[in-house]
Amino acid sequence: MNPAEGTTADEGVLYQAADYAGFWRRLAIDLIDVAVVAVLASVILALFVNDEQLVDTDAEKLIELVFPLVALPVGFAYFVLLKRFFRTLGYIVCRARIVNVQGMRPSIYALTIRLLFAVFGPFNVLLDLIWITSDRYRQALRDKFAHTYVVRSVAVPTGHGRVVYRSYYVMGASFLFAEIEANERPGAAPAAS
Repeated sequence: MNPAEGTTADEGVLYQAADYAGFWRRLAIDLIDVAVVAVLASVILALFVNDEQLVDTDAEKLIELVFPLVALPVGFAYFVLLKRFFRTLGYIVCRARIVNVQGMRPSIYALTIRLLFAVFGPFNVLLDLIWITSDRYRQALRDKFAHTYVVRSVAVPTGHGRVVYRSYYVMGASFLFAEIEANERPGAAPAAS
């Protein structure tokens, strides 16, 4: 079944409450994926710097400056491109996947927004993860900005809901986020709790 089948532009899919990835699963995904990107960036950097250069303290300072320049494109390729077309190692190990409002793979644009808010966003990563514990659909703040959900890899949509916009006040700032609300019609999936 195609998750988006039967949905309109102002509708999305709903999953069982247990299918939305919780705090510990999301923390494990993030830790695995950040470690993978750090290792990949380090390996790429090591290919261009030999051991003799590491003896020089100027080379160490250069590495400190260059590492972020290597890590950014590696991170983009891993967190956006790989996640868009496949899944990252963290998602595979933790048996999860990321979906958009219609239950399909999110766009490169949405994943880029999600990555930018995770890395450069106005919120600290810990606050972003802690937000999951109080959210009905276990969305982190970066997910709310990107209109994405992290669900178990075997999750199947249980119904459709309409997209509504709600105001959130976080750290003194006001945001308007799109969320899915269960339709109040016979056969509609119950609202997740």
